[in-house]
Amino acid sequence: MRRRAAIAIGVTCAWAAALAMLEGCPQRSCGTAVTTVTPPTYLNDPWDGGAARGHFFHLSEGSEIFPYSWLLALNTDVDAAFFDTSSPPYGLLQDPPDPDCDADTCNRYGQPVGMTVAKTRDLAWLGLEMFGFNCAACHVGELTAQGKTFRVIGGPNMFDIIGFLTAFKASIAYTVGSVDPFMKFVARVAERALGANGDPSLDRRLQFAKRASSLAGLQDASPASKALTGAVQEAFADFKARHPAKPANKGPRPPGGGTRWVPLGPGQKERMAPHVAALTDKLSQAVSQQDAADARAYLSDFGEILALLLQRLDDIERILHGADGGVPLTAPGPGRVDAFMMTHNSLFTTEPPAPMTSPVDYPRIWGILAMHWFHWDGNTNSFLERNVGQALGLGGIVDPATGQSTIPILDIQELEALATAIPKPAWPFGIDGGLAEAGAVVFRTQCPSCHSADAEGAVMPVGAIDTDPLREQNFAMNMAADGSFDGAPFAYALKAELDLVVGQALENADASASGPDLDASWRVTHGYAQRPLDGVWATAPYLHNGSVATIDDLLTAPQSRPRSYMGGSRAYDTARMGYEANGTFLFDAGALGNAATGHAYGVDASADDKAALKEYLKTL
Repeated sequence: MRRRAAIAIGVTCAWAAALAMLEGCPQRSCGTAVTTVTPPTYLNDPWDGGAARGHFFHLSEGSEIFPYSWLLALNTDVDAAFFDTSSPPYGLLQDPPDPDCDADTCNRYGQPVGMTVAKTRDLAWLGLEMFGFNCAACHVGELTAQGKTFRVIGGPNMFDIIGFLTAFKASIAYTVGSVDPFMKFVARVAERALGANGDPSLDRRLQFAKRASSLAGLQDASPASKALTGAVQEAFADFKARHPAKPANKGPRPPGGGTRWVPLGPGQKERMAPHVAALTDKLSQAVSQQDAADARAYLSDFGEILALLLQRLDDIERILHGADGGVPLTAPGPGRVDAFMMTHNSLFTTEPPAPMTSPVDYPRIWGILAMHWFHWDGNTNSFLERNVGQALGLGGIVDPATGQSTIPILDIQELEALATAIPKPAWPFGIDGGLAEAGAVVFRTQCPSCHSADAEGAVMPVGAIDTDPLREQNFAMNMAADGSFDGAPFAYALKAELDLVVGQALENADASASGPDLDASWRVTHGYAQRPLDGVWATAPYLHNGSVATIDDLLTAPQSRPRSYMGGSRAYDTARMGYEANGTFLFDAGALGNAATGHAYGVDASADDKAALKEYLKTL
């Protein structure tokens, strides 16, 4: 039985009070209508649909980015909805709602593949349903070819996480930037809360919120309306001024300093109460008794919503710090992420921000049981710790003093078990058997020393393979010499943080680790790990940084490979074995971390041998 006890993050007592306007969605009421589309063909679904696939797609890892109902109420600066489940943006894949789903372990609202919606485990906002992401957002791919759409479980997706978070941050900043868009947002949140609860007593609060919203910017309102508008504007300025200033993300870590900053906790409502009372007392001279009472409830809701928006804005700025912090940045674009530098900048907030110049492709995850060391550089043997680190980097909340976090460790272990069942995808377009046999001979003369089961996990030094070095160099960086880690390697600091969080999460769940997770190791390898090529046809683009669009390009001498291509397309070129270069993102191989150099193997083979080798690769 999965334990889902809420955890007090950075606090010593439970705070269970949650306003009705802050509550989550009713069954399937939060999503917009899902457009009917032809379902994709799954090439390697080990569960044949059903509950297990729903769990892999939507079970929470502890990522808590934002209330889901608020996500759907959020507008952009052109007053258009930011997020629409019928047409998910930024490379997310559509997934229809499960009509039998009645829990947060499946798809209640028709949210995209990899988007989770679950009750918060942070007691500061107990009761809210928070959206986040799990592994499926990045590790379920989709391609189109020959008039068909195929979905590949465990394959790399085109999800642009930095693009999503950057636009998301801009929408929140617009919403809290001035009182008018914020009042309209509060009205939309109130309307969703009324629908979610079906409580007639909320109707007055909803109507008052709509009325307040309609007064925004009105020039010739009645004296009472002007008084109300003035009180709301004063409240907006007052509450924003009282939001704690975020600490600078630079300089040495203070003694006892932590990682993630969690400003909210018990008593937020109580701390605002005197200011709400003072504002509504002023109103009593100009509005009716009922309006004054309604205004008091509205301003209390108003203050809590604003506080959470401002906190989440700060959190997203931490995740993106580096994109915004004046350090070198290479735009990842679709299907890539600079995960470790994002983790560095979001977890270790008092360290100088790390350069975000080492984005890598999302790797395939079928055959995970055969892997002894994970990631492109083979830097850890712990599947559990790398997954917890992923969740923390994508919005998990942690109290650095105790290791308490929003991480549901049993759910992560369930996702890991599901991942081990994923088989490689079979090439769906037909294979020339004779040509493939000839290609097997070419493969045996060119490739098995690196790409065989016996070679799995061995690290080839960067100097030998000559691919872009920044991924391994950035991970090998040291922490600040004058910080609490005394200049130790980043890998050491990351292990210390993850050991604490994982240990506490296991204790909370009365669970245990097993295998390599019992003795988790992190290391600096100064190279890249060798892997078998099972299902390699479905893992384009190629090399660790996605700098080579197709197998054809990979079999071309490095100096003759394309210096750029338009990435992000799902249209698959079956002849060249990779995605067509007609996407919307310009990949520039001249940018830091993007070099298309190295891996000069097979490049001198004849055209016939290359064609045969490609045919053989389709069989793997």
